[in-house]
Amino acid sequence: MKQAESLYHQVVIDRIITQEMISDLEKYTKCLDSSIIQFHTDKMAAINRILDDLWRKVYGGTDIQTIRIKSECAATSDKRKAYDYRVVMVLRNGVELDMRDRCSAGQKMLACILIRISLADVFGGMCSIIALDEPTTNLDSMK
Repeated sequence: MKQAESLYHQVVIDRIITQEMISDLEKYTKCLDSSIIQFHTDKMAAINRILDDLWRKVYGGTDIQTIRIKSECAATSDKRKAYDYRVVMVLRNGVELDMRDRCSAGQKMLACILIRISLADVFGGMCSIIALDEPTTNLDSMK
């Protein structure tokens, strides 16, 4: 009887410890997910700031005021967040349009180069060299 009682207490203790571990891991997962989402938001804002600045300095036309990368949550069966990205152009009147199929080859190439430079600036740290090659080779491979 004494052994059964001792075994019962040990099982109860193990169950409580397991429940607390599960609770702690769920809290950790939520915290990590929110941190990743905040990191993504901050990086996208930094990329778009640099992209806006570069576009205004480099683009000589008057039809497109600036360009941005838009990210939207994608529908997934997984619990993790997934994003769909698209490049939009902001016209002089403030209207945002997808750049795909609406801009010239030159505008597309310039946008590709500036996006790469913006990404390198945000994620590359203090890297002072960047090599760009064929920025539009596979641009419209998926529609």
